[in-house]
Amino acid sequence: MKKILSLIIGIIALSGIIGITVYTLNSRGVRRDVVNSQGEVIELVSSNFNGNVLAELYNVYLNGQRHKIKFEYKVQLEKELNEGFLELLVYFDGGNIINENIISKLDIEDVSAEEVFSNEDINNIKLNIDDIQIIKIEDKDYILLEINCYGNYNKSFYFLFDDLGDLLVPNGAVIKDESVYYITDLQIFYDDSEQILAKYEDGQIYVLEPLVEEDKISLVECKYYYEDGKAKRDVLNTYEDIKIAE
Repeated sequence: MKKILSLIIGIIALSGIIGITVYTLNSRGVRRDVVNSQGEVIELVSSNFNGNVLAELYNVYLNGQRHKIKFEYKVQLEKELNEGFLELLVYFDGGNIINENIISKLDIEDVSAEEVFSNEDINNIKLNIDDIQIIKIEDKDYILLEINCYGNYNKSFYFLFDDLGDLLVPNGAVIKDESVYYITDLQIFYDDSEQILAKYEDGQIYVLEPLVEEDKISLVECKYYYEDGKAKRDVLNTYEDIKIAE
């Protein structure tokens, strides 16, 4: 009887150890090959307000593995300026990969994220599941985000990254920056009606990057792309004698 009782206790203890080990590995973010039974590639896990922060967590399935992407919107107050701003932090598998101020000139009285997002116009700026684009390049999955920032001058970016959270274009590719107006007779922008500085096309990002050398300003056209899973950058053109409107 004692031997049977000892055996039962041993089995229970072993089961407990295995359960704790599995839970610990999952909690620490160890990625496992998974099959999403619902057939979903992206799914919202949670959305929570906590004081001045709205945090939204998604599961994203890339290359046969489950990853986590979190959008954290943080209301920051600058009392000396009597205004605030909304900061967006993007985390991929726990690492912070993007940090942008997406709205400036917030009313100082909007002291919580919940109050800020009760404004319908601001709520429409928030990224949602449709904004997480999964791009297939050379049979590998990548994520493309387009992030827009609003304030005195509007600005927008492309962020393309792999399943390690590494950005193709460091700090993102600036699509449009209304704080700067370039003066040139050259037809170099990616739109005939406005100064679009970047475009995404077939797994590649083309971008015009400003280069300032003393009093000389140039726009360098670069192509960013993946080759054999590695990020590449080619310089295509350099446009000189660019001036900036004051």
